[in-house]
Amino acid sequence: MRAIILGALLIASSGCSLIGAAIDQASGGDEVRRLRQVGVPAEAEIVRIWDTGTTINDDPVIGMEVEVLPSGGDPFRAVVPKTWISVLDIPQFQPGRIIAVRYDPADPSRAAIDDPPFPVAGLESSTSIPGIQTRVSFSLQLCARSEDEGFEAVFLVTGPAGRRFEAGRISPAAPAAPADGEEVCVQFPADFSPAEADPGRYRYEIRVDGKTAGRGVLTLGD
Repeated sequence: MRAIILGALLIASSGCSLIGAAIDQASGGDEVRRLRQVGVPAEAEIVRIWDTGTTINDDPVIGMEVEVLPSGGDPFRAVVPKTWISVLDIPQFQPGRIIAVRYDPADPSRAAIDDPPFPVAGLESSTSIPGIQTRVSFSLQLCARSEDEGFEAVFLVTGPAGRRFEAGRISPAAPAAPADGEEVCVQFPADFSPAEADPGRYRYEIRVDGKTAGRGVLTLGD
């Protein structure tokens, strides 16, 4: 009887292992776990999605092309070959949405969905750097302030069609600068010639002395 029970447990265990391996192969689970351990965390904007033709418990396995937004670096494209999502989360995985990913430092063109898959701050995000403040108005005025004198601020705006615009400012040094630091601002699109304020979704990034101090998304109406 013990031998029969032991045999049944071994068969059940083998069956579970085979099922788990099949799910990993179908959903890219091994790659996801690897990148969640060794990958570099970043936010990314979904560029396009596609159906892999696989479902697991009626939930789809999709592939995605994303534009990774690394902290302090330039955006780049990467592919999430497979990711298993709940059918209830399909509206969250659409082009233009911001998600959390981890990309492969050895091959940045490959990425995986992080856990949790969505940035805590939703569509708006920022990077906290001591002594630096940033603000953005709904009219797309972007500002930066630093405790350091003579700091350099670079303002990057990416428009609905993917066109990227840049403007830079250097704050006055002492004695012209106030004790708490001078705020420097730019206005989109006036200070980003030849940009135009077309209706749509705009992504912005504010860098102060080469470090990303603020980043997020705004939408301009008609």
